[in-house]
Amino acid sequence: MPNLTKIVNLVRRIYKDSGFEEPRRPGKKVFSDLYICQMVVVQTLKGYTSERQFLRYLRSHPSKAFPKIPSQSQYNQRSKALNQTIEQLTECLLRKLKIDQTKIRIIDATAVPVVKLYRANRTKAFANKRLFGIGYCAAKKEHYYGQKLTLVANQEGIPVAYHLMPANRHDVKGLKPATKNLSGIWLVADKGYIGKEQKQSLKEKKRITLITPVRRNQKIKLTKWEKRKLKHRQLIETINQQFKDHFGLERLRAKSAEGIKTRVRNIIFSYLIAIYFNKIYHRNLLSIKEILA
Repeated sequence: MPNLTKIVNLVRRIYKDSGFEEPRRPGKKVFSDLYICQMVVVQTLKGYTSERQFLRYLRSHPSKAFPKIPSQSQYNQRSKALNQTIEQLTECLLRKLKIDQTKIRIIDATAVPVVKLYRANRTKAFANKRLFGIGYCAAKKEHYYGQKLTLVANQEGIPVAYHLMPANRHDVKGLKPATKNLSGIWLVADKGYIGKEQKQSLKEKKRITLITPVRRNQKIKLTKWEKRKLKHRQLIETINQQFKDHFGLERLRAKSAEGIKTRVRNIIFSYLIAIYFNKIYHRNLLSIKEILA
């Protein structure tokens, strides 16, 4: 697996360039934040949603990149505590990817099931109705229990922002939190985001122009430029499909709300690492699956 060492070294370079300083912890330090972060990226890019299976894989395939393997409980605890680290590394990655060079952004929402629908009323770990609910997946034409991921990407397919919310909320509810740190852009969306109020609000408060298809009963006519930009919607659907097929977004195996949040965070961060890897090695940006195949 020739790319494994390159990916591990790339994470180390991003970590160094970000200027992140690892907090001091009492006791003997065996595994650094960087080491655990490298493991998380490799696990995610390999498509493992189970920590146990991933650690078993590392033990059966020794490599110089990971000479020591933590216990499963230690790995779980340390990976969940990487929030501040990954947040700073993500900001560094986005700067390196120069996402501000274009002003086009695409937004879409996709399902994040947490348990089977028939277990929705029996689960204690995901019983908080402020975080989870019953939603409908139009692509599969079925209901599910869990959350909804609102993802924002640029026209190259680089995720720039995201937000998790209960599955029973309308897509429009994810607009404001997902665009919290965005302004002065054109935002391309599907018909689920049609609405005069949110369009005006985004325009007045954040200088964001929302571009959506029109319904048959609307008298609005789109310009040729807007019609061209709407074709970019297919790009974010490709990203969401990769999240599901390769990264296991629909089978995260988390046992808590924090676990769901951690796994989604790891998917998006690892995806950005893969995109940056493809960029510096002059590969197709969205050829993710083949990197650690």
